[in-house]
Amino acid sequence: MQKTVHRDSVDYWKAATSIDGGLSKAHPSPLDEVCKKYLNLLDIQQGHKVLDVGIGFGRFVDFYLSREAKIYGIDIDPKMIDDVKTSYGDKCHDLRVASVVDTGFECGFFDRIVCWGVFDELDQGPALLAMGKLLKPGGRLIVTGKNCLYSQDDEQAMLAEKGARSKNHPNSFTDIPSLDFELFGVSVAHARYFLRRGDFASDISVTDLPERFYEYLLILERTGELAVTMDDLPVIARKHSKTWLESRIDRDLSQ
Repeated sequence: MQKTVHRDSVDYWKAATSIDGGLSKAHPSPLDEVCKKYLNLLDIQQGHKVLDVGIGFGRFVDFYLSREAKIYGIDIDPKMIDDVKTSYGDKCHDLRVASVVDTGFECGFFDRIVCWGVFDELDQGPALLAMGKLLKPGGRLIVTGKNCLYSQDDEQAMLAEKGARSKNHPNSFTDIPSLDFELFGVSVAHARYFLRRGDFASDISVTDLPERFYEYLLILERTGELAVTMDDLPVIARKHSKTWLESRIDRDLSQ
């Protein structure tokens, strides 16, 4: 019997985003070349202040450095921040153990914000509001996540949702079609929708909003004033996808 070896958060995510891990069925993740393709849409310029929300082990730091940006990073995991400091501490302006709703940075401080692969784990309304506040007018944010309605025959997506719930892992599904971005002071400058689980890793997407899709990538631009506060935030995400609830109803009806 194979011995189970515990891997801390740093080792886990380095493995999950490697070529072997990223292309696996268990954890399909876009490889660096796909990530850079979409990060290029942010048009990061020399001197831009870039905030990496959930910076992890610093996967994108080399990309920011190639653009001569000023790098800021937050993560709630001290191990992640320690690892980035060890690898890139002298190349980053500020690395903090912090949540996106309490970064300590001033409103309108950042030219660009990257929220890649972590929006699923956040309380999305407060997180989007906080990032909207942190952006300068005309600033851009890239965010990736899971949609609340995907295809019922996407078995891998269903298994992933079930697995995350069984492990009590934070897993929020955004109600993209009904999300009023203007409330958060932003508008959609570019969108990609990945219909099935694994399509993001394979870079298979559509640009027109489909009825059902599993993942999304959005470039949001700060174009207006925020029209909501923490006290009147709309609900923009679900802990169970609509697809999961549909399948549950179907199972009940068949019994």
